[in-house]
Amino acid sequence: MSADNHFLRIKKLTGKNIIKAAAKHNLRQIAAEIGADSHIDAARIPDNVILVGPGSADEVARNAQAMMDGANVKPLKVTAIRALEVVFSLPPDTTADQRRFFEDATEWAGAHFGVPTLSAVIHNDEAAPHCHVLLLPLVEGRMVGSDLHGGKPKLLAMQADFYDKVGRKHGLARTMPKKRHSTAICLAAINMARECLRTNSALQDDVIDALLVPHAKQPEQLMAALGLAMPVPVVAKGGFATMMTKPCKLEVSQPRRPRNPIWLADPPQEEKAVTICSVWIADSEQSFSPPDTPQPTTSTSPPAPADSEPEASQEPASIELVHTAEDDQQHAEGVANIGYTRESLDQPSELWNGDTGEWVQQEPPKASHRANADRTVQAMLSRFSKAPTGPHKPPQRHHQANQSRMVRRC
Repeated sequence: MSADNHFLRIKKLTGKNIIKAAAKHNLRQIAAEIGADSHIDAARIPDNVILVGPGSADEVARNAQAMMDGANVKPLKVTAIRALEVVFSLPPDTTADQRRFFEDATEWAGAHFGVPTLSAVIHNDEAAPHCHVLLLPLVEGRMVGSDLHGGKPKLLAMQADFYDKVGRKHGLARTMPKKRHSTAICLAAINMARECLRTNSALQDDVIDALLVPHAKQPEQLMAALGLAMPVPVVAKGGFATMMTKPCKLEVSQPRRPRNPIWLADPPQEEKAVTICSVWIADSEQSFSPPDTPQPTTSTSPPAPADSEPEASQEPASIELVHTAEDDQQHAEGVANIGYTRESLDQPSELWNGDTGEWVQQEPPKASHRANADRTVQAMLSRFSKAPTGPHKPPQRHHQANQSRMVRRC
């Protein structure tokens, strides 16, 4: 069995004139694509083969439009899929019968999707032979390009069906998707290639780096040309199961702490603010000075006669403050025998808390809704009570009826 591989690709075509544009490319009717810088060999264009459809792009587009008009297809949106293009490819050195392979592939495409085939052209003017097949996704009067294309599972199933029915028949090997290496593996491969070039060539480092830049993301071909194998990723010994089941150090369980860990330390005690208020000690019958205030003692002299006048040069009498232990004892005994109360300028004595040494904060009385409603009614009644000016003065009884009605509502 031959080791040749086959390639199968499918793409969606959208746009108003996309069928005509795709047919022009397949039939080589675009002059800009043919030239010295093109990948198309102009000398080999006559080797191309038309398997299905006309030889003009305009006719291919007219055939597609005629099929849609015959099925009464409604006008399509700009983003609607108007055609599916399937490309079958073979390697340049294939030993399979190319014409027979592409004929079977074109027949398989029409049967697999169950839609009309607009055009099928074999290209032999490029590096590898391939065939373009244009399909009109028309099923029971509806354009169902998205449903026919499907997602990844549907595409994999399509490739498997094509290999079983066409590829295996022609002795071709099934194309398997290439595994992409990680960034770390590619970087390690580039480093190996750099060391190999430094050792086996006389190139400068800057020249070597310039040669390695195009192969940074896909170094497989470069490594094969240098005779080097791609680096193998390091896998943990024993695999994932061994790594996850290996013995490890036990974790020391910590006691669960409460959200408010008061038990860890005593919270700092905040000092209470000193309440400043106007407080004094008073008695209902008599008043006295605080014990710390010294009592003034004046040295008296005999009163002057009533008819005598003080001399102008006489000095004023001096006041001498004398405070003795007997005065303190008498003052203490007097305080013990006197009943007193604690009062404030703005609060009664009933609100004083002797245990805490603070005044009890009394909540202000709540405003009564009834009182507010009464004030509102009175304000509105005062407006109506004013005598209006002008010729349209309402009668007095009507005014009284309004007042009574408003009172009942409130």
